Amino acid sequence: MCQLGLDNFTSPATISHPLSDGGDDSAGSRSTRISFLSTPGQPGVVRFQRRLAHPVRRVWRALTDEGELAVWYATRMRIEQRAGGKVSFAFPGGEPFEGEVLLVEEPRTLAYTTLGDVLRWQLTADVEGTSLRLDNRLGELPHAPYTAAGFHITLNQLATMLDGGPAAVHRQEMPPPDDLVDHYRRALARTGWPAEVVPSAPSPEAS
Repeated sequence: MCQLGLDNFTSPATISHPLSDGGDDSAGSRSTRISFLSTPGQPGVVRFQRRLAHPVRRVWRALTDEGELAVWYATRMRIEQRAGGKVSFAFPGGEPFEGEVLLVEEPRTLAYTTLGDVLRWQLTADVEGTSLRLDNRLGELPHAPYTAAGFHITLNQLATMLDGGPAAVHRQEMPPPDDLVDHYRRALARTGWPAEVVPSAPSPEAS
């Protein structure tokens, strides 16, 4: 099993920089709060937080069921729900690729690898239904604005599916549009993120 430091997403030296406060801003983020966690010597973590008016187990099913993932997630996706299992991805018309499941604590926590990144989903019951937090630990720093833009779109699609059913979702395929990527690049630049870096081709999981 791949050990990629699930306990090292943050440290006492980590600084959280807000990128979106979850309001209806110019980027249309709806109710997703997005922040960039910077730690010296590491590429960083993009954190997404959202409240969903649905029970934890309903949200868990949306994160793990292949048919539901096909409605809202950026790729076709299949998860073996056990530590050490495979998680497979395929973009429309693209070659499939695989990651590894690191942690499954049903129905609260799910973590897996994809193309050098580590994604950790955490669900907590609250008075409104479920508080969702996704930490995307970056494999490469230049991918940060693509990751922020991609999950901005896919988490909106998740919320739409939960609220209105699959027919309510009008999928937006990846890569995310340039104007949204640029929005997050500018937001990151205000945190001191090195916007002068010319991004390499973004990881397909920036979605």
